[in-house]
Amino acid sequence: MGSRTGWGGWLTGLAIVGSVAVSTGAWAQGTTQEREACQPDVLRLCSRFIPDVDGIVSCLHNSEPQLSPACHEVMFPRQPDPPPKPRRKSKHKRVKT
Repeated sequence: MGSRTGWGGWLTGLAIVGSVAVSTGAWAQGTTQEREACQPDVLRLCSRFIPDVDGIVSCLHNSEPQLSPACHEVMFPRQPDPPPKPRRKSKHKRVKT
């Protein structure tokens, strides 16, 4: 009986992680694949925070070095380099010598 309760709690937690992932943080805007990318990391690193959404997101951010590459890309997406700033024209005229 005890193991059934344990599995039930684990499965409930897994379902909560899935529903939490849909409603918060980087997951809220992500695809199903992106949400699924972090599910193992949530269970491995942050299960003690289930069902606390803010706690899970904070835990994932604080666990950056331990995140799987797939979850890391979801939580810390690479930002494109900003376009170069246009060069200002000098107010002084160059004098040829």
